[in-house]
Amino acid sequence: MFVLLWRKKVKTSKEKFFQAAAIFLYLFAIFLLLFIFSLEYFFEGLSFEQICFHVQYAKDIMSLKGEYVTVFSISVALFLVGAGVLYWLLKKLGTYVFLCGSMLLFVPIFLWGCLKYDFFAYIQNQFEYSDLYEKNYVEPIEENFSINSDSKNIVVFFLESMENKYNVLFDSFQILSSTQNSMGKYYQIYGSAWTIAGMVTALCGVPLDVDVSYNQYGSNYNFLPNLVCLPDILNSLEYKNYFVTSASSTFGGKDVFLKEHGVKQEHIYDVNYFRKHMTGRLYGGAWGYPDSFMYDFLKRHILALRDKKEHFFIVAETVNTHYPYNYLEKNCKKKYQDWRDVVLCTDKQISDFVQWFYKEGLDKDTILLIIGDHLSMDKEIAQAMSSFSGERTLVNILIADQKNIRPRKFSGVDIMPTIIEAADISSKSSKLGLGVSLFDENQQTLIEKYGLEELNKQLRKNSLVYESFL
Repeated sequence: MFVLLWRKKVKTSKEKFFQAAAIFLYLFAIFLLLFIFSLEYFFEGLSFEQICFHVQYAKDIMSLKGEYVTVFSISVALFLVGAGVLYWLLKKLGTYVFLCGSMLLFVPIFLWGCLKYDFFAYIQNQFEYSDLYEKNYVEPIEENFSINSDSKNIVVFFLESMENKYNVLFDSFQILSSTQNSMGKYYQIYGSAWTIAGMVTALCGVPLDVDVSYNQYGSNYNFLPNLVCLPDILNSLEYKNYFVTSASSTFGGKDVFLKEHGVKQEHIYDVNYFRKHMTGRLYGGAWGYPDSFMYDFLKRHILALRDKKEHFFIVAETVNTHYPYNYLEKNCKKKYQDWRDVVLCTDKQISDFVQWFYKEGLDKDTILLIIGDHLSMDKEIAQAMSSFSGERTLVNILIADQKNIRPRKFSGVDIMPTIIEAADISSKSSKLGLGVSLFDENQQTLIEKYGLEELNKQLRKNSLVYESFL
């Protein structure tokens, strides 16, 4: 097709340049328009940094299906039609007229995209530095931690897209509507709005800042190599670290992050592991195996680890509520006939797990933390949540024997120091990373200190301290 575009004889090098510019602007405008419409069709509230991060993991696109493939196919078809129209326009209008038309098409689309995803704000922040880290970051030095006979095992559940505000939609929530063990209002901050970002924020005490000039997370088999995270600390204390999910750990670079920070490859149990080692089980679910399969495996695994009488740390991740393939398992009730049934089923599954946790007496020697990984990016769900008054915050439940927290305003950076104290691991400071243990009421969280808007503003700027983690 592009050979045909150049069959028209161009008399001067100047005209060649303008023709090439016209072709580029026209095709890029079509591509950008289709790209933005596709994002808008599926998602709500995406940031420029988030888009850049997932573009890096373009290999993940191979695992997409259903609506994603349909929209992608339609977009490719429209792009090819646009390229065909290009050839016709060039012949009819001539180079210079077509160049003006291409510019009139490209400029508004480009500006729309930039404003939609705060591109200009991102560029501005690349030239500004914040002293937020200098004022608040406390490096987790492994020598500052120690365990004793009272130190607990740790299980952390990341519930996909689970928000507290779901409570306004239902009258039958169990664990997710409970405020007895809630730590307070868990705010999503900049750099924690997707799964791996939420995981890094909670386990490392800093959000995932995407530097486009660097943007090499996981590509060279390292992921924030100079940052000390919770699994690193626990690994130094001879905890055995594990990751369990019914999906693939490679999605978003989670496997690279985990292996970089104290979780051995043989301790990562995901869909790839199950398909290889668990014969006789059908491959199902939307992103891998159904969550019920993961729960069954996790229960057996926890009991086996308890029998070994070794300290363990387990990170578990659910996926049934992952958009756009909300997966309703066969044994789940069908009350609403849409995504709400999947949310209710996830609530029942985690509630059943908590009951099992108590029944087995695990609460005496193990802490259990249940948190949403990020707010839902599903456009329909986000709009439904916004129609109700009140702030959108994340689910958070902490079960720690004889330990209670006065409800506070906090973010993911406060999770790591809170886990350390809840597990009775000795630490020389209640402040770790950018966070503070929620048990320490003498220290303010960053949300309490700055407020959500100002904190996000500071986090978007560059940081010399953060650059040292890369």
